[in-house]
Amino acid sequence: MHTVCRHMTTSTEDEIHSFMDKGILDLKTMLQEDTPLSRFLLEHKIKVNVDEHKIEIKGKTYPILRDQEICPECYNGRERICTGYSRCDSFKKLTYLATKLYYYDATVECFIHATLDEMKDYSTISSCPEILNTLDDVRSAVNGHFSTTYNLCYDWMAKKRKCYVLEYASRWSEMETFAPMNYREAYREYESLLYSCGFDFTDYMEETIPKKIYDNITFLRRFISIYFYNEEEYGSLLAGNSVPPEALKVFEVRENDLVEVARLK
Repeated sequence: MHTVCRHMTTSTEDEIHSFMDKGILDLKTMLQEDTPLSRFLLEHKIKVNVDEHKIEIKGKTYPILRDQEICPECYNGRERICTGYSRCDSFKKLTYLATKLYYYDATVECFIHATLDEMKDYSTISSCPEILNTLDDVRSAVNGHFSTTYNLCYDWMAKKRKCYVLEYASRWSEMETFAPMNYREAYREYESLLYSCGFDFTDYMEETIPKKIYDNITFLRRFISIYFYNEEEYGSLLAGNSVPPEALKVFEVRENDLVEVARLK
């Protein structure tokens, strides 16, 4: 089964074709490989090494700390190292970055059921990548001050970037939102429904209930939640998944319309 997904981003006319060449990459890959985002950050002397849990800002390296970890030194000049009861701004911002990259796995996120206006109003994505807000906070915290002169979000928007919607169809099996049903837990949750379909506990124990039965239950559950209760507006791919370029349709947002962008020959 497939569902149509939409991913909103901002880009220059030249850079939008990188999506047509590489597809939609997850955040970890975009930060570490040669992409418009990583090049922009390097211009601002920021380099994120996701694999090694490090971020370099103006030549100085900082650890991307998880919540339970301890700073090797205080980056705000305090005599006492941060603890669970006393945390400086640098520690808070670095652990928030860690949450985005490691706890949520920096997956490819999308809209499943949302209007264009709802997409444009979601966070900062119609103006700049959300991660720039997080990195702005980290940079300001370790520097001990906030300066609009080097504000990443403002500098990104100053490049006269346009807003685009990237559309693709994704298999449910590739999406965290529609993750495959856990066979062992499914019977408890849908026992009455399975019984009405002619299956009992013996069928469950012997694993003779066809997979398509569970697929149909998943489909009906998602269909009802989306089209009758207006739920499931957002979704994400499973960790490590990306969207291949050949699966993409690229649209430029022009006021309240979407205009498809032709691929370069």
